[in-house]
Order: sequence, then C-alpha cells, then structure tokens
Amino acid sequence: MASRDSSKDRSKAATAGNHKTREAGKPETAAIAEEAAHYQAEVSSKRPPLPEHAWAGDPNDFQAITRGMPGMTDEAQVGFIRHGLSANFARSLGQTFDISVGELAKVLLVSESTLIRKSRDNALLDPSTSERMLRIAAVTALATDVFEDESKATAWMKRDNVALGGQAPLAMCDNDISAGQVRRVLRAIEYGGVA
Repeated sequence: MASRDSSKDRSKAATAGNHKTREAGKPETAAIAEEAAHYQAEVSSKRPPLPEHAWAGDPNDFQAITRGMPGMTDEAQVGFIRHGLSANFARSLGQTFDISVGELAKVLLVSESTLIRKSRDNALLDPSTSERMLRIAAVTALATDVFEDESKATAWMKRDNVALGGQAPLAMCDNDISAGQVRRVLRAIEYGGVA
C-alpha cells in the first residue's frame, strides 16, 4: 500500500512541476529546449583538451595534418575525435580536393547548412564528423606515401576507381569498412597491383 501511495505522490509532483513550467510563462517545449541547450553547453565545457604536439603545422590545414598522420598515436587521434576538429579543417579539406561545399557535405555526411554555419562561427564539429575527417587524412597520407606526391595522391582520391566498384576513394572514406577497401587497393598499387 505504501508503494502505491509513493508512486502517486511522485506522479503528482511531476504533474505539479509541469504546471509550474507552464505557469511561469514557458511552454513545455521551450523548457525542454532550454534544458537541452544547458546540457550541450555542459558537455562542451567538459570536452577534453586537444592533445599537445600531435602534429606540426596549423591544425586547420588539411595537408599539414595529413603529413602528421603517420606519426600520430592512436591516443592522439582519439583525443582529436573526442574534442572535435574545427570547421576550418573541413574547409581546408574541401580546398585540398577542390570540391564544393555540397560535395564536402556528402563526404562528411553532414548538411551543407551545418558546414557553412560551423565554418562561419569557426565552431568545432561533432566527434563523428571529426573521425571521418581524420580517416580521410589517414587514407590520403597512405596515398601520398604510395604515389610519393601529394598532388597525385589527391587526384587519385577524387578519381573513380574500377577496383572500388567505380567509386572515388574519397567518397568511400565515410566509414571504416569502405576506407579499408581503399587501403587494400593502395597496398596493391604499392606492390605492383592495379591503380
């Protein structure tokens, strides 16, 4: 009997809390949105700091990060992913491959409006997008090592490839499994296989 009474009391308290929110002049959805914004700010303030000395050069420069990828530890990469990379890094990635914002948005699996807004605000991108960008940097670093030339590597990354089912390697870096296929093709090229 006591447990029924306590659950009724909790239900009344929750209902009273909702009425208070409405009485205070805030609709329920506004209160929820405000709470979500507070949570997001709290999460952002608890982001781990960027790893120190993970790479030389400007951390917004895609080519500088690509050059540093072979020597970057897994721990440093995880640190960058969890912290989030700057939207300026995404812009540099787009400039490196000479692709439009729309094409870049498709590669990173984000909306164009998000990329434009975050780039304008120089905001950090979420961990999933940051991971995709580091994956592209790692595959590009391997391509640069195989072709021994950055411009040849970026051209190869953009070109449709028969060994990859007619898709461009860059487009396949949206997930780790497809990126693994790109790595296998690059290793085959390195050892005298197909291009």
